[in-house]
Amino acid sequence: MRRPALALAALIALASCGGDDTRGLREWTPADHQPPEGETSDRSGAPDEIDADPAVTEARAATALFGSLCASCHGDDGNGQGPGRPPVAQVPDFRDATWQSSRDDAQLAASIVDGRGGFMPAFGTRLSPEGVAALVRHVRRLGGVLAAPAPADATAPAGAPDDAADPAAPPE
Repeated sequence: MRRPALALAALIALASCGGDDTRGLREWTPADHQPPEGETSDRSGAPDEIDADPAVTEARAATALFGSLCASCHGDDGNGQGPGRPPVAQVPDFRDATWQSSRDDAQLAASIVDGRGGFMPAFGTRLSPEGVAALVRHVRRLGGVLAAPAPADATAPAGAPDDAADPAAPPE
């Protein structure tokens, strides 16, 4: 591995594992996790162009943000069995309906902002309120509480609920 790549990997590890060096950081936006123009992301299957629908753009960005900050412990699919999970940590399975129904969005946001149980780092200094809200919605989508927004060129079946209409609204 070349030295610049090693230095970048160290910075990413520091940023995602509780390091407190915040020099040069700015607020997170969904555009931070979009593939460069003309390229696709093998991990997300993103199209060549950024979607015109802000809800779809945010969902894709939240998936990438979850992948970079959360998946090492929580797993890519939210099953709580990520490769970096501390062996003694009780990491929830976000896909579990019982777990989903036992917490409201404010509790999820507080966990993201403040951390949990000494194992999960606090991300409140690294994420804007919009980034926290996007992660909460992503966790809800992993559990099937919110449907993933459809791309702007897709049509929803007749009578389908529009979950992306008010992404900040709590699930019913």
